[in-house]
Amino acid sequence: MRSWKILMTLGSLAIAASALAGLFVWRDGGRDAPLATTATVADPAVTEQVIAFFQDRIERDPADVTSHTKLGEAYVRQARETGDIGAYERAEAALRRALELDPADGVAGAALATVLFAKHDFAGALATAERVYAADPGATQALATAGDARLELGDYEGARTAYAMLSDVAGGPAVLSRQAHLAELTGDPDEALELLTDAANEAARRGRSAESIAWYRSQVGALYVNTGKHDAAEPWFAAALDVFPGYYPALAGLGSVAAARGDDAGAIAYYEQAVAVVPQPSLLATLGDLYARTGDAGAAQRQYDTVGLIGRLAEINRIVYNRELALFYADHDINTAQAVELALAELEVRKDVYGYDVAAWALYKDGRAMDALPLVERALRLGTRDARLLFHAGMIAGAAGDEERARALLEDALDINPRFSVLQEAEARQALAALESGRPFVEAREGNDR
Repeated sequence: MRSWKILMTLGSLAIAASALAGLFVWRDGGRDAPLATTATVADPAVTEQVIAFFQDRIERDPADVTSHTKLGEAYVRQARETGDIGAYERAEAALRRALELDPADGVAGAALATVLFAKHDFAGALATAERVYAADPGATQALATAGDARLELGDYEGARTAYAMLSDVAGGPAVLSRQAHLAELTGDPDEALELLTDAANEAARRGRSAESIAWYRSQVGALYVNTGKHDAAEPWFAAALDVFPGYYPALAGLGSVAAARGDDAGAIAYYEQAVAVVPQPSLLATLGDLYARTGDAGAAQRQYDTVGLIGRLAEINRIVYNRELALFYADHDINTAQAVELALAELEVRKDVYGYDVAAWALYKDGRAMDALPLVERALRLGTRDARLLFHAGMIAGAAGDEERARALLEDALDINPRFSVLQEAEARQALAALESGRPFVEAREGNDR
């Protein structure tokens, strides 16, 4: 689920506000269709008003623990609505102040764990969540965050155990979506789609916030895209925009659908809207690739240049976007030595399958296919049915001389999603054609530090 995974990560982070509640729903279409809604449309200005309200209360009473906690939660909501990851830093400051005033405040502690997770401090998130849960076994949000952190750290059995415990004491969309993510990672996308569809429709049925409903719907759409079912994805992204106009994951999702249909002009229009909201490296890179595919090299380069700039703007950007930057450099044969450095540094603290995948891909692009092979095995260990991951593994296998395995992996990637990447789908077909015709596979690349 990498296309939307720059973590707007936790459905449970949605913070209810009366102005965004009161949804009434009815079933529209079959089981796999989004529920039609009569909903208050999300308005980030409301969140700004909530923030101002609690800031005013704190100014009047700096020792008001509840207001510090609520302010932190409102900043989390702002980050989710706008994609401003700096809001997570403001949230952390507010929540840490609440805990200074009352170290036993479990609500503030659980919220802080989710903020640390969003900032990619997964070890810190796990330690904080487990501390809260140990003090209060009823703190289900902390239990959920502990499971999420274990997932990102590569402890899949620990995550499965946490989610099973969570399922025993709680239900609803947050639990279903986590079960769906595990199902996808372990190679069962059909089960993942069923669970995630239920999660999205249950979120609407329960009257969750408009942002939360849009998030769940965008996840369903993204999973359909990742399995090559672009027509099925489209109504989910559109339904997300119905309740949250301008929601950038949904805009990017519609862009990916348009690109898969060969409508590059339409795809560019959607991605331009998305990056106008949040200039994430992955979105900018895809927009650049679309411009390159249409022959507009100047516009493509402007997007690529911005990717590097985003990573240098603030320390939190360098932390949150390390993996995206490593993937961008490797994909585009730019600064491949730096891509390796970023990917291996990320892998030190985040040992999930995608961490191993990006590190292996960076090593391959730096001319070190043999060094990449053991990391590929770690990336494939769960049987994840991800076309991009399998494409990477196939190219590395071919460069390392195992052409039979390379052929099988590339065939599998294109079978899962023949339009998995604007940049690389043609490369995958060309490599497979070379293998099938008996022509030599592409040589492992030499490092490129331009």
